Amino acid sequence: MIDTMEARHPIFKELADVEALKALASELKSNALLPMTRRQVFNHIGQLTPLFRDRHSIT
Repeated sequence: MIDTMEARHPIFKELADVEALKALASELKSNALLPMTRRQVFNHIGQLTPLFRDRHSIT
């Protein structure tokens, strides 16, 4: 997901802390409890949202 954002978002690297995003994404991936409900997945990966800082996800 982060690689896709880097490739497609015109100013992604200017807004987001890419290293922090990648670190948190890796942490979230390693501690995900499977299986998860759809709500659990959104709550889990939603922790990434503030790090995008792309004006669509400002909290």
